[in-house]
Amino acid sequence: MTMTMVAIAEHTMPVHVVLRRLINEMRDQRRFDRITIVSPTYQASFYLRRALAKEGLFNVDFTRLEDVAEYLAGDEFRQPLLHDLQASEFVFEAARDESLGTKLGGELVSPQLQTALHSTFRQLELLDRHQLDALAAKDDIQGELVARFEKYLQLAASYRRGALVAEQAAKHVRSAAPSERLKALGTVLLIEASPVAPTQRSLFHALSEMPGAVTVKIARSKSKPVRPLHKNTHNLRLKPIGVPDVAMEVRSVVREIVNQARSGKRFNQLAVVFEDDSYSNRIAEALELADIPVSGPDRTALIDTPEGQFVNGLLDVFESDFNRLQVTAWLASSPIKNPKSGQSVTAARWDAISRTAGVTVSVEDSWIPRLDRYSRNVVRHAERSVQLEEANSNQVQAARSDARYASDLKNFIVALANRKPTDAEDSWSGFGKWLRRLVNDYLLINDSEASQSRVERLLDMVGRLESLETPSSKSPSYDHCTGILREQLGRRSAGLRSLGAGIYVGPLWTAAGCPFDTVFMLGMAEGRYPSPGLTDPLLPDPLKREIDPEGVVLKTVERRVEESEQSFISVLESADQVFMYWPGGIPGEPRRFGPSRWFLDAVREVSGEKLLQAGRLANEDISGLTIHSGSDKRLLLAERAGDKHEYDVISARGWSQDNQAPESFPLADAVSSIKDSVKFTKSQESGDWTEYDGNVTPDLAGTKTSGRNVISETVGSATAFETYAACPYRYFLSRRLHIEPTDSPEQEIALDALEFGTLIHDVLEKFGLWRMELSPADTSRIEQEAWLKTSIAEKIEELKSTVPGRSDGAWKIEESRAWLILRHWLRRESDTAEQPEMRQVEAEYSFGGDGTGSGVGPAVEVRTTTGGVVRFRGQVDRVDISSDGSRIIVYDYKSGGHTAYTKLDDDPVKKGTKLQLPLYSKAIGEKYPDAEISASYWFVRESDNNELKPQPGDYKKDEAETALTQAVGTIVQGIDSGIFPARPGDLAAWGESSEQHENCKFCEYARVCPKSKARLWDTKKGSDPVLEGYLNLAEDGP
Repeated sequence: MTMTMVAIAEHTMPVHVVLRRLINEMRDQRRFDRITIVSPTYQASFYLRRALAKEGLFNVDFTRLEDVAEYLAGDEFRQPLLHDLQASEFVFEAARDESLGTKLGGELVSPQLQTALHSTFRQLELLDRHQLDALAAKDDIQGELVARFEKYLQLAASYRRGALVAEQAAKHVRSAAPSERLKALGTVLLIEASPVAPTQRSLFHALSEMPGAVTVKIARSKSKPVRPLHKNTHNLRLKPIGVPDVAMEVRSVVREIVNQARSGKRFNQLAVVFEDDSYSNRIAEALELADIPVSGPDRTALIDTPEGQFVNGLLDVFESDFNRLQVTAWLASSPIKNPKSGQSVTAARWDAISRTAGVTVSVEDSWIPRLDRYSRNVVRHAERSVQLEEANSNQVQAARSDARYASDLKNFIVALANRKPTDAEDSWSGFGKWLRRLVNDYLLINDSEASQSRVERLLDMVGRLESLETPSSKSPSYDHCTGILREQLGRRSAGLRSLGAGIYVGPLWTAAGCPFDTVFMLGMAEGRYPSPGLTDPLLPDPLKREIDPEGVVLKTVERRVEESEQSFISVLESADQVFMYWPGGIPGEPRRFGPSRWFLDAVREVSGEKLLQAGRLANEDISGLTIHSGSDKRLLLAERAGDKHEYDVISARGWSQDNQAPESFPLADAVSSIKDSVKFTKSQESGDWTEYDGNVTPDLAGTKTSGRNVISETVGSATAFETYAACPYRYFLSRRLHIEPTDSPEQEIALDALEFGTLIHDVLEKFGLWRMELSPADTSRIEQEAWLKTSIAEKIEELKSTVPGRSDGAWKIEESRAWLILRHWLRRESDTAEQPEMRQVEAEYSFGGDGTGSGVGPAVEVRTTTGGVVRFRGQVDRVDISSDGSRIIVYDYKSGGHTAYTKLDDDPVKKGTKLQLPLYSKAIGEKYPDAEISASYWFVRESDNNELKPQPGDYKKDEAETALTQAVGTIVQGIDSGIFPARPGDLAAWGESSEQHENCKFCEYARVCPKSKARLWDTKKGSDPVLEGYLNLAEDGP
C-alpha cells in the first residue's frame, strides 16, 4: 500500500507558507515540472495563488477535485451531466410510482417529501450493494425507500453523475499505465482544508497516493494558553467579543473593519464568515451603506430580490383567487408595470381604493362589482355634497380621479385574471412559456446592471424548468410546477462576486484554506455555531450508525458538527488575527443566546482559565474577553464610526452631550433633520420627561379658546376618559390627533370581539324594549326564546350587507354562537336579576345626547375640585326597578371576559379605567331621585360563573361617585396640561400577542410606540412633579 505524504499547517506555519516550502523543495529537485494544487474551492485557489504569487509562481496550476475528475474521465461519458434540478424531477417521478408502496409517496407527493427523498438519495448513492440490502431489510419503510432510490437510479441512467465520474477518474489514477492527462498534472499537492465530499473521496485518496503527492492538512495549534497579566487585548491573535444582539454585532464588525482599514489593512485582506446564512444580507447591506466593497459568494436567493418577489407574489395572487391582501402586497413589493401603458402601477392608490370599495376575494364576485359600485358612488356622492354646499368643485374632480383609478384597477385585474393557468400549464414546457410571457408583460425592468443581471438569472431558471425531462406519460401538474419553482426561488445563488475586489463575505466553509490577514466570525451562539442542521426524517442517526459505522457516507449530527469544526479550524489557523462575535439575542425578541462552545474555548485560551464556565462570561470581567453593552454606542468616538451616517450621528450626540445648542451643530443648517435628531437623542437619553416622552404643551395639545379648563366645555364619554387613565398617549393619538387605524375589508371566519359584542347589545336592547311593552303574564319562556332567535337571525342578515366576504357557513356559526349565549342568558335571567321582585324599566337609556323623549336624559355633570365641570354623554344598557319603586339596579352588559373587572369593591373606578357604573348610576339617579341605586356589570357569556361584578348589594354609590370625581379631575388636569406619556401597564400573563404589557395587548397604536416604552416610562415617570397627579391615579403614587 502506498504511503500518503502529509504536511501540517497551523497559524504559526499557515497553509500558504507550507505550500511555498513544498514548491521550493520540488523546484530544487525538478526545476520546471508542472505542479498541480488541488484546493477545496475556487476561493481557496484564488487567495492561495495571490499569496504565493508574491514570491513568484511558474508552471503551478490550481484546480478542484471536481475539475480533476472531469479532466481525467469526463470524455468517457457521452451522457449529459445530471444537474440538481433534473435530479429533483427524477426523485419526484420515483416518489409518485404507486407500485412501489404508499408510505413514502404515491399519487400525491408533497414538496417536503420530495426534498427529503432527494437529500437521502444523495447519501444512498455511495452505499454499496451489501449496505443497501441491509437497509432494505430493516422494515417496510426502509424497503420502500431503497426501492424508490433504485427507481431513481433507473431514471437517471441516461445522465452522468459526479460520483461515477470521480470513481472512473480514481481508476485512471491507480492504473498501472498512467494516461497522458494524468502525467500532465505533474506533482500533486492536495489541500484538505475542509471535509472532502463523499462523491469525490475515492479520487482524493487516489491522488494522495500518487508518487510525490503531498496532502496539506490544517490542524489546531498546540500552543499553551498564557494568562494575560492585565486586560489588554490589543496584541491577542484571538479576540472574543460579546455583544447584546445581532444588530449591534453587525455594526461592531463594520466599525472594526473601518478601523482596520485606517491602520493600513486592505479590504481584500479581510474576511467576514458565518454559519447562519441570514448574516449574508445583513453584513452585505451594512458594508454597502459604509461604501465598503464586498466580494465572495453571492448568497442572494431570488426570492429576496424584487424580481423573485414578483414571481412569488404572482403565484400567490392566482392561488388565493385574487385575495385583496395578496394582490396589494404583490403590487407594493414588486416592480410591476401595467401592460396597457407600460408604466409602473400606482400601488398605494389602488390599495386605498380597493380597501374603501370593500374588495375581498374573487374577481367576479368582489373586484368587478365592488369597483364598479365605488366608481359610480364616489362621483355621485361628491356631486350631491356640492349641491348641498357641503363640498366644493375640487372634491368632485378628486372623486372623478378616484373613479378613473378604480376603472384602471378593475381593467388591470380582469386582464390578469384572464391569464390564469389552464390545463396547458400542466407540463414543464407549457408552465415555462406561461411564466415567461407573464414576466415579459408585467415585470418592470429598470436599466441598472444589477436589475438586468437578476432578470437574466430569473429567465435562465425559467429556461431550465422548460427543458426538464418528464420520463412518465403523466405530465406534472401546475401545483407541482409551482412548488418546484418556489423551491428554486428560495435557493441561495452559487455565483461568485469578483474575488479580491473587496472584503470577503461568505459562509465559514467557503473560506476554508483561504489565507486572510483578519477574519471576523459572526453569530457564535450555542445551537447556531456550529449549526448541526436538520435531522434526516428518513434515515435516523441510530440507523445510519448501524449501516455505516464509520460515518463515511451517512452523516450523523455528530459527524456534521465534526466536519464543521474542520472548516472552523482551517479558517482559524489560516488567519493572522480573528475577531469572534457572540450575539446575546435578536432585537425585539426576549430569548437570549449562550456562547458557542468554540467561542468559550477561545475565551478559555486567551484568559488562561481552562475550566471557565459560560455563565461567567456576561457577569464577570474576564481577561481577554470584551463585552459590549447597549450603552457603549453613546461613548463611541466619531473616528470609530462605521459609515458617514453614523459619523454624523455620533458627532451630533457628542455635540449635545457638551451642552451645546442643537441648532449650532455645524451640519444643522445643511441638513435640517440633524438638528431635530440631536435634540431627540439628547432628550430621549436624558432622565428628564420631555416632549419626546409625551410632555405636550397646551399649544400642541390644542389651542385654548376660552376658560381655564378647555375639556370642561365639551361633552365627553366614559370611554375616552378611561383610555386616558390607562394610557394618555393612546388618548392623544386617537382623541387629539384623530389618527384612526386602517380598516380592512378582508374576510374573517369569525366576527371580531367588537362586532360580536355590538350584535349581543343590539339584540338585548330590542328584546328589552319589546318585553317592556308587555306584561309578564303575556309572554312565556318559549315565546321569549323564539323572539330572541328571530331577532338574532334578523341582525345577522343586517350584518351580511355591511360586513363583506364571509361565507354562509361562517354566518351560521356566528348565529349559532349568539343564540347559544343569549338562550343561556335568558334561562338564568330571572335568578340573576332578582325577578319577579325587580322588573326592567329602561333599555338603552341615553343621556347627554341630542335626542328628546322619556328615554333621553341630560348630560351628567361632574364638578372637579378645581371648579371645572365636565359633561358626559352615554347610554345605559338596562335599568331594573323594584315593585315599590324604592330600589333600582343599573346594568351594563359586557360580552367579553371579566378579568379586568376584578377588585371593584376596593376601587370602584379601577384607577380611572372603569368609569361607566358611577356615571350611569349618577345619570339614573337624576331621573329617579328617590330610589336607592346600585349598579353592576352583567357579563353575558356561556359560563355560569361571575355574571355580575360587583354584586348589586356590594355597590356603594357615594363612594363610587366620589372616586369618579377624583379620577375625572386628575384626567382633566392631565389633558389640559398636555400630559400624554405612553404607559404600558403591568406585564400581561394572558393572551397571544407580540406585546408583553396589558395596555399594549390590543392597542391599535402599538406599532407607532417606541419599543423601549416600558424602560422609558419606568425611568422617567418620577422625574417631573407634573406627573404626580397621574401617577397617583394610575399607579397609587410615584
